[in-house]
Amino acid sequence: MKYVVSFLQIAFLCLLIYILFFVVKIKFFRDFELKSIQKQLSNIENVDVVNIWGHDDLTIEEVSARVHLKNKGEIVLCNLSDDVKNYPEDVYISEINNFSFDIFYDKNGSGTTHLNLGTSSYFYERYGIKFFNEKDVLDNYDIILSYLQTLKQSPNINHFKDELNREEYFILVKNSKQRDMDPIHNLLKLDEKIEIAKRLDWQYEK
Repeated sequence: MKYVVSFLQIAFLCLLIYILFFVVKIKFFRDFELKSIQKQLSNIENVDVVNIWGHDDLTIEEVSARVHLKNKGEIVLCNLSDDVKNYPEDVYISEINNFSFDIFYDKNGSGTTHLNLGTSSYFYERYGIKFFNEKDVLDNYDIILSYLQTLKQSPNINHFKDELNREEYFILVKNSKQRDMDPIHNLLKLDEKIEIAKRLDWQYEK
């Protein structure tokens, strides 16, 4: 019986060591990727990285960075991790020059605070500009800002429809800054957003 107990203790200790090693390893690569992204952005001319962040847990599927562009202003670039980055199809920002967003995908309140400027977006349909990297986005700061200034501003809301695929979404453009945190943790006014979604004039049932 004593040998059985000793074996279980050794097995438990080995398992604990393996878990600790795994945690340390993941945290190392997590920090490495954050620093790597920060360095890449800092190497872009006239760019200062104000803040960079990701998930608080071991993964960083959603890295965002607030950068200041000289003589322009600030912009928050999202989904910068290699695991989810999908330029030029999906290019996300959550803020530019104090403009922030609430995007609604259905009446149940599904949505995001990340505005897509990629080839699957209305922005691309209108301007035909492809972004292959973060520098491309920053080089077109003024055009992105001009595009947003043509949209309705809060409390009015913008309605986009794809009649062929029977898809639609609403964009609320707000003149307010977002908190620098992962949107999964940013649940402020969530109930209010759900109520807004319910009141919108949805054309296609989901």
